[in-house]
Amino acid sequence: MISQRAREKRILEKLRAGMLSPATPTDTPHPRSGGEDRCHGCDEPEADSLVGENPWHSLCVLFWQGRSESLRERRSADRNVTPERPRWTIVARADRPEVFAALRRSFVGSAWVQVVVDRRRGQRRRSGGNAPEAERRGVGRRSADRLPTQVPDFRLAHRGDGFEVYEAIGPVSGRCSQCSTMVSVEIPRFTEPPARLELTVVHETIPPNRTRHVVEMQSFSATGRVLLASRVVV
Repeated sequence: MISQRAREKRILEKLRAGMLSPATPTDTPHPRSGGEDRCHGCDEPEADSLVGENPWHSLCVLFWQGRSESLRERRSADRNVTPERPRWTIVARADRPEVFAALRRSFVGSAWVQVVVDRRRGQRRRSGGNAPEAERRGVGRRSADRLPTQVPDFRLAHRGDGFEVYEAIGPVSGRCSQCSTMVSVEIPRFTEPPARLELTVVHETIPPNRTRHVVEMQSFSATGRVLLASRVVV
Protein backbone atom coordinates (compact mmCIF):
# COMPACT_ATOMS: atom_id res chain seq x y z
CA MET A 1 0.00 0.00 0.00
CA ILE A 2 1.60 3.26 -1.14
CA SER A 3 1.31 6.12 1.32
CA GLN A 4 -0.13 9.50 0.32
CA ARG A 5 3.25 11.23 0.62
CA ALA A 6 5.04 8.60 -1.49
CA ARG A 7 2.36 8.77 -4.18
CA GLU A 8 2.48 12.58 -4.31
CA LYS A 9 6.27 12.46 -4.65
CA ARG A 10 6.07 10.06 -7.58
CA ILE A 11 3.41 12.18 -9.32
CA LEU A 12 5.52 15.34 -8.96
CA GLU A 13 8.60 13.54 -10.30
CA LYS A 14 6.63 12.44 -13.38
CA LEU A 15 5.28 15.96 -13.90
CA ARG A 16 8.79 17.45 -13.78
CA ALA A 17 10.04 14.81 -16.21
CA GLY A 18 7.16 15.51 -18.62
CA MET A 19 5.86 11.95 -18.27
CA LEU A 20 2.46 12.98 -16.94
CA SER A 21 -0.13 15.60 -17.92
CA PRO A 22 -1.97 17.58 -15.23
CA ALA A 23 -5.41 16.16 -14.50
CA THR A 24 -8.38 17.45 -12.53
CA PRO A 25 -11.09 15.11 -11.25
CA THR A 26 -14.38 16.97 -11.66
CA ASP A 27 -16.75 14.35 -10.25
CA THR A 28 -17.19 12.33 -7.07
CA PRO A 29 -15.05 9.16 -6.98
CA HIS A 30 -16.86 5.83 -6.68
CA PRO A 31 -15.10 2.81 -5.14
CA ARG A 32 -14.34 -0.16 -7.36
CA SER A 33 -12.25 -3.29 -7.12
CA GLY A 34 -8.61 -2.82 -8.10
CA GLY A 35 -7.44 -4.12 -11.43
CA GLU A 36 -4.96 -3.55 -14.22
CA ASP A 37 -6.55 -0.27 -15.25
CA ARG A 38 -4.04 2.55 -15.05
CA CYS A 39 -4.90 5.51 -12.82
CA HIS A 40 -5.78 8.71 -14.66
CA GLY A 41 -3.86 10.73 -12.04
CA CYS A 42 -0.55 8.86 -11.79
CA ASP A 43 -0.54 6.44 -14.76
CA GLU A 44 0.02 3.44 -12.50
CA PRO A 45 -2.11 0.24 -12.31
CA GLU A 46 -4.52 -1.00 -9.65
CA ALA A 47 -6.88 1.96 -9.66
CA ASP A 48 -9.44 1.52 -6.88
CA SER A 49 -11.96 4.21 -7.87
CA LEU A 50 -13.89 5.58 -10.82
CA VAL A 51 -14.34 9.31 -11.51
CA GLY A 52 -16.80 9.55 -14.36
CA GLU A 53 -15.53 6.92 -16.78
CA ASN A 54 -11.86 7.22 -15.76
CA PRO A 55 -10.08 4.90 -13.30
CA TRP A 56 -8.33 6.62 -10.38
CA HIS A 57 -6.56 5.85 -7.15
CA SER A 58 -8.51 7.45 -4.32
CA LEU A 59 -5.27 9.02 -3.04
CA CYS A 60 -4.61 10.53 -6.47
CA VAL A 61 -8.08 12.08 -6.46
CA LEU A 62 -7.26 13.82 -3.17
CA PHE A 63 -3.91 15.03 -4.52
CA TRP A 64 -5.26 16.52 -7.74
CA GLN A 65 -8.30 18.09 -6.11
CA GLY A 66 -6.07 19.82 -3.56
CA ARG A 67 -3.58 20.90 -6.22
CA SER A 68 -6.34 22.31 -8.42
CA GLU A 69 -7.76 24.36 -5.54
CA SER A 70 -4.29 25.63 -4.59
CA LEU A 71 -3.50 26.72 -8.16
CA ARG A 72 -6.87 28.42 -8.49
CA GLU A 73 -6.33 30.40 -5.30
CA ARG A 74 -2.78 31.33 -6.37
CA ARG A 75 -3.93 32.56 -9.78
CA SER A 76 -6.71 34.57 -8.16
CA ALA A 77 -4.27 36.14 -5.69
CA ASP A 78 -1.85 37.02 -8.49
CA ARG A 79 -4.60 38.76 -10.48
CA ASN A 80 -6.32 40.53 -7.59
CA VAL A 81 -5.58 44.21 -7.03
CA THR A 82 -3.78 44.88 -3.75
CA PRO A 83 -4.19 48.47 -2.52
CA GLU A 84 -1.12 50.52 -1.67
CA ARG A 85 -2.91 51.69 1.46
CA PRO A 86 -6.18 50.72 3.14
CA ARG A 87 -9.28 52.16 1.49
CA TRP A 88 -11.16 52.42 4.79
CA THR A 89 -9.83 53.37 8.22
CA ILE A 90 -12.06 52.57 11.19
CA VAL A 91 -11.28 54.64 14.28
CA ALA A 92 -12.59 53.05 17.47
CA ARG A 93 -13.01 55.10 20.63
CA ALA A 94 -10.30 54.55 23.22
CA ASP A 95 -12.87 53.96 25.96
CA ARG A 96 -14.61 51.18 23.97
CA PRO A 97 -12.07 48.31 23.82
CA GLU A 98 -14.84 45.78 23.12
CA VAL A 99 -15.77 47.69 19.95
CA PHE A 100 -12.17 47.71 18.80
CA ALA A 101 -11.85 43.94 19.42
CA ALA A 102 -15.07 43.15 17.55
CA LEU A 103 -14.04 45.28 14.56
CA ARG A 104 -10.61 43.70 14.42
CA ARG A 105 -12.21 40.26 14.28
CA SER A 106 -14.57 41.32 11.47
CA PHE A 107 -11.83 42.78 9.27
CA VAL A 108 -8.86 40.57 10.13
CA GLY A 109 -6.65 39.91 7.12
CA SER A 110 -8.27 42.60 4.96
CA ALA A 111 -5.84 44.73 2.95
CA TRP A 112 -8.63 47.24 2.32
CA VAL A 113 -9.58 48.00 5.91
CA GLN A 114 -7.52 48.96 8.94
CA VAL A 115 -8.88 49.30 12.46
CA VAL A 116 -7.17 51.68 14.88
CA VAL A 117 -7.83 53.14 18.31
CA ASP A 118 -8.48 56.86 18.54
CA ARG A 119 -5.35 58.25 20.23
CA ARG A 120 -6.28 61.89 19.74
CA ARG A 121 -6.38 63.89 22.97
CA GLY A 122 -9.17 66.13 24.07
CA GLN A 123 -12.92 65.80 23.99
CA ARG A 124 -14.03 65.00 20.43
CA ARG A 125 -17.66 65.91 21.09
CA ARG A 126 -19.15 68.45 23.41
CA SER A 127 -22.52 68.06 25.05
CA GLY A 128 -25.32 69.07 22.71
CA GLY A 129 -24.13 67.05 19.71
CA ASN A 130 -21.68 69.56 18.24
CA ALA A 131 -19.69 68.50 15.17
CA PRO A 132 -16.20 67.07 15.72
CA GLU A 133 -13.35 69.53 16.14
CA ALA A 134 -11.73 68.45 12.85
CA GLU A 135 -14.89 69.42 10.97
CA ARG A 136 -15.02 72.84 12.68
CA ARG A 137 -11.43 73.48 11.64
CA GLY A 138 -12.43 72.80 8.03
CA VAL A 139 -13.82 76.32 7.73
CA GLY A 140 -10.87 77.95 9.46
CA ARG A 141 -7.62 79.48 8.32
CA ARG A 142 -6.16 76.34 6.73
CA SER A 143 -9.12 75.89 4.41
CA ALA A 144 -8.36 79.32 2.92
CA ASP A 145 -4.96 78.01 1.81
CA ARG A 146 -6.52 75.04 -0.03
CA LEU A 147 -6.92 75.42 -3.78
CA PRO A 148 -10.56 75.34 -4.98
CA THR A 149 -9.93 72.14 -6.98
CA GLN A 150 -8.35 70.24 -4.08
CA VAL A 151 -10.36 67.61 -2.20
CA PRO A 152 -9.56 65.94 1.13
CA ASP A 153 -7.81 62.57 1.05
CA PHE A 154 -10.49 60.99 3.25
CA ARG A 155 -14.16 61.53 3.91
CA LEU A 156 -16.25 60.56 6.92
CA ALA A 157 -18.21 57.64 5.46
CA HIS A 158 -20.04 56.25 8.49
CA ARG A 159 -20.46 56.84 12.21
CA GLY A 160 -21.37 53.88 14.40
CA ASP A 161 -21.67 53.08 18.09
CA GLY A 162 -18.17 53.74 19.38
CA PHE A 163 -16.40 54.16 16.04
CA GLU A 164 -16.10 56.24 12.89
CA VAL A 165 -15.27 55.08 9.36
CA TYR A 166 -13.15 57.18 7.02
CA GLU A 167 -12.90 56.31 3.33
CA ALA A 168 -10.05 57.30 1.00
CA ILE A 169 -11.15 59.37 -1.98
CA GLY A 170 -10.09 58.71 -5.55
CA PRO A 171 -9.77 55.78 -7.97
CA VAL A 172 -7.93 52.55 -7.25
CA SER A 173 -5.14 51.47 -9.61
CA GLY A 174 -4.09 47.95 -10.52
CA ARG A 175 -1.83 46.26 -13.04
CA CYS A 176 -2.85 43.61 -15.56
CA SER A 177 -0.91 40.43 -14.80
CA GLN A 178 -0.89 39.48 -18.49
CA CYS A 179 0.34 42.65 -20.22
CA SER A 180 1.39 44.86 -17.24
CA THR A 181 -0.95 47.70 -18.28
CA MET A 182 -1.95 49.92 -15.34
CA VAL A 183 -5.69 50.59 -15.08
CA SER A 184 -7.80 52.68 -12.69
CA VAL A 185 -11.34 52.17 -11.46
CA GLU A 186 -13.67 54.07 -9.17
CA ILE A 187 -14.84 52.17 -6.09
CA PRO A 188 -18.57 52.45 -5.25
CA ARG A 189 -19.34 54.08 -1.95
CA PHE A 190 -20.41 51.69 0.79
CA THR A 191 -22.42 52.64 3.87
CA GLU A 192 -20.03 50.42 5.81
CA PRO A 193 -16.75 48.93 4.54
CA PRO A 194 -16.97 45.36 3.20
CA ALA A 195 -15.19 42.67 5.20
CA ARG A 196 -13.62 41.42 1.95
CA LEU A 197 -13.17 43.18 -1.36
CA GLU A 198 -11.83 41.47 -4.48
CA LEU A 199 -10.80 43.47 -7.55
CA THR A 200 -9.46 41.50 -10.51
CA VAL A 201 -8.03 42.96 -13.71
CA VAL A 202 -9.04 40.77 -16.65
CA HIS A 203 -7.30 40.94 -20.04
CA GLU A 204 -9.77 40.27 -22.87
CA THR A 205 -9.21 39.82 -26.61
CA ILE A 206 -11.78 41.35 -28.97
CA PRO A 207 -11.85 40.01 -32.55
CA PRO A 208 -10.18 40.55 -34.84
CA ASN A 209 -7.06 41.90 -33.06
CA ARG A 210 -8.07 44.29 -30.25
CA THR A 211 -7.73 43.98 -26.50
CA ARG A 212 -9.47 45.60 -23.56
CA HIS A 213 -9.35 45.42 -19.78
CA VAL A 214 -12.22 44.68 -17.45
CA VAL A 215 -12.22 45.00 -13.67
CA GLU A 216 -14.32 42.38 -11.89
CA MET A 217 -15.38 43.51 -8.43
CA GLN A 218 -16.90 41.49 -5.61
CA SER A 219 -17.49 42.60 -2.04
CA PHE A 220 -18.52 40.42 0.88
CA SER A 221 -19.89 40.90 4.39
CA ALA A 222 -18.25 39.39 7.47
CA THR A 223 -20.57 36.37 7.13
CA GLY A 224 -19.57 35.81 3.48
CA ARG A 225 -22.73 37.31 1.96
CA VAL A 226 -22.13 39.00 -1.41
CA LEU A 227 -22.77 42.73 -1.09
CA LEU A 228 -21.89 43.78 -4.61
CA ALA A 229 -20.76 42.07 -7.82
CA SER A 230 -19.99 44.15 -10.87
CA ARG A 231 -17.91 44.11 -14.06
CA VAL A 232 -16.52 47.40 -15.37
CA VAL A 233 -14.74 48.03 -18.67
CA VAL A 234 -11.77 50.38 -18.09
